[in-house]
Amino acid sequence: MFGAAFYGEQGTLVLDGTDCRWFDKDDKPVRQVSGAASEVPHLQNFLDCIRTGGRPNADIAEGHRSTLLCHLGNIAWRTGRTLNCDRLTGRIVGDRGAGQFWRLAYRRGWEPGG
Repeated sequence: MFGAAFYGEQGTLVLDGTDCRWFDKDDKPVRQVSGAASEVPHLQNFLDCIRTGGRPNADIAEGHRSTLLCHLGNIAWRTGRTLNCDRLTGRIVGDRGAGQFWRLAYRRGWEPGG
């Protein structure tokens, strides 16, 4: 089971599969909501946008920016350094050690442009 916990000054929110649970600051349960997890609405929106040319709820540009921040945060944590990034590309500048985490190791024959 996969989940996430968010800790705040007034308590904790735990998302675990199809459950959402709130705990007060003394770790006592306050509320729980359960529901069915489904990818159907997300997939339907994607297919509808292909058909209509509309903009999907999970837009690729937003996904890129969100993922970029996670990757840069992980690289900063691994190197123990503050990163300097190009504002337009999001690429790391001036730190070859951190830059090594940016590149992928491709199997022979699968290199880009090959």
